[in-house]
Amino acid sequence: MAKTYWHVDERAKGDGFWVTSTKTRAKAKKEFAIVPLPAAAAMLKAMRKNNAMVVIALFYLAWKHKGAPFPFSNIWLAKYGIRRETKRRMLRKLEQAGFIKVEQQGNQAPIVTLLQK
Repeated sequence: MAKTYWHVDERAKGDGFWVTSTKTRAKAKKEFAIVPLPAAAAMLKAMRKNNAMVVIALFYLAWKHKGAPFPFSNIWLAKYGIRRETKRRMLRKLEQAGFIKVEQQGNQAPIVTLLQK
């Protein structure tokens, strides 16, 4: 629903003033969830769904880096019980599906870019 804002325009035309209105367009809101990473990791580990934690970590790091490419470290994921083989498998699947772009340089952490679909 558009909101109406009233603006008083005092022009040099005698003693009166003009009142005008402008309507602004309501922003489309995207649904967003704030997820405590340690709790999410514990729940997903109990359900044996470590793949989902990789996806949550990707979204978190993309948000933290404001959409810029970011390093996706094994050490960072190990804090949440994710093994490097799980990370490697999920990155390959997500890249093949066109959700991310992965740049690997030697033995360094891969640089991941989250693509908009």
